[in-house]
Amino acid sequence: MKSLPIVLVLIAATIFSACKNTGSGSTGPTETGVIVPLSVYNIWVFDHVDYNPDGSIKKEFTDSVQVYPDTKINPSNGITALDLNGQYVANLVAGFYIIGANIILPELWLKYPANVGDRFRDGPETMQLHFPTVQKPDSIVNLTSVYTVAAKNLSVTVPAGSFYCYKYETDFQDPVYHVTYYQVLEYYSPNVGEIMREEYARDQSNTMKLASRQKLISKKLQP
Repeated sequence: MKSLPIVLVLIAATIFSACKNTGSGSTGPTETGVIVPLSVYNIWVFDHVDYNPDGSIKKEFTDSVQVYPDTKINPSNGITALDLNGQYVANLVAGFYIIGANIILPELWLKYPANVGDRFRDGPETMQLHFPTVQKPDSIVNLTSVYTVAAKNLSVTVPAGSFYCYKYETDFQDPVYHVTYYQVLEYYSPNVGEIMREEYARDQSNTMKLASRQKLISKKLQP
């Protein structure tokens, strides 16, 4: 995974009480720590599957995300950013931010802590749809994006285990008719990082279909 999810996506330390493996006697999460632990050499490995509109598997592969020992510091705003697969990121007061190479204009990527229904990161986006539609046959569209916190303390089970998660939902809509052409569901566990990511796209029959899914296979988080 070379970029952060419309993934994926999909990212100090070991698993804190904020989100333990549910098989280890966890009593539930607490909102402490960070949504993506950024210790150097943290690594997450995922199984990624892309689907055709008929539900068959188009492509499946193993992907990974790692924190590299490349650090940028901006003395003017006090931000220290780390390299997460080529993107500079940081955990700040309001949550997980993408900083950019010049670390001048941080962009909130995942609000944390947050309440269900909180909106963040609204704005227009140009993107390529996973499935071309009758309305958008060329698949390149300008859509408005609405990012919300859809759920908290949601138990999600993947090959790496069971985790309590925040569920972030993004709807990419036509700015005129407000039709959702693309939807991204991201599941993040505090102090663990991304657990699962699902993308849904409208197809030529005007039906929302699962376009891709990735699940955490394994992780190595530094103490």
